[in-house]
Amino acid sequence: AEVEVDQAHLETHAERTSRMLPERAHVLVSEVFGDDALAEGALPSLRHATSLLLDDTCGVAIPSQLTLCAAMAELPPSVDRAALFENEIAQHGRGLLGSIALGRAGVDLRTGRADALHALRPIHANSGDGHHHAVSDSNQSVNQLRSGHAATAACGTVDLAPSPVLLTEAVELCTVDLCKPPPPPLPGQPILDGEVAATLCPGAQSRVPTAIVSWFALTMCEGVLLSSSPESETHWRQVAHLLPVCQRQPLVKAGSCGSEGVSEVRLRYRVADEESWVSLARTDIYTIP
Repeated sequence: AEVEVDQAHLETHAERTSRMLPERAHVLVSEVFGDDALAEGALPSLRHATSLLLDDTCGVAIPSQLTLCAAMAELPPSVDRAALFENEIAQHGRGLLGSIALGRAGVDLRTGRADALHALRPIHANSGDGHHHAVSDSNQSVNQLRSGHAATAACGTVDLAPSPVLLTEAVELCTVDLCKPPPPPLPGQPILDGEVAATLCPGAQSRVPTAIVSWFALTMCEGVLLSSSPESETHWRQVAHLLPVCQRQPLVKAGSCGSEGVSEVRLRYRVADEESWVSLARTDIYTIP
């Protein structure tokens, strides 16, 4: 089949894309594409733009700084189902909005009680026809939240599970300078990685951790932050990094015969060019497989 090519359009497009700026820009504004602030190649694009377009001496990027935060949590089983998004895509050619990658899912935590009991919106439930659907639990009663259970109905099924509970205090994992982004990593290597200690909340030792929830805070200018934290009112959700089944058990001190709880855990983070991961670090302080 013959394809007509609009040569004039191609020449105009080439001229438009190759046009040089009269001088380097003083301000560079970037966008956050998803619940994971590094999704869709945001950092490589920003690295390219700052190196070619931004003034070296007085140029400012907005946002200028990205901080990643996290806390360990106990989440309902519906989050595990949401994280199977890639399997749904492969089997049915369709998926669930908000899922990020296999083993991770976008969750929306909103403060339900002062003791860090949170309501999950939306909850993802299996309809029974092989597909996942997002349903809202925004009409849950205060009594349901106080009892620690959230009922969500979808297509005639009910998902009764404990409401999400943050088990540790929130901690800052790392900070990325967006005015001068870090250089590209070697193949297979992260840009940043490390471990941070997180203090357990009272009573958390008896709970069963199922995920580590992460979010971001963007520095727009001095003293002005835009955050996707559970306390924020932005439309971004947090990211649930699901723990393997072998780690889903109460955390106790090593050598304590399984009875003495620990006061803190260590969260391991790994930041790549286009995504970030958080996991529960292995240490000799507490027992995890």
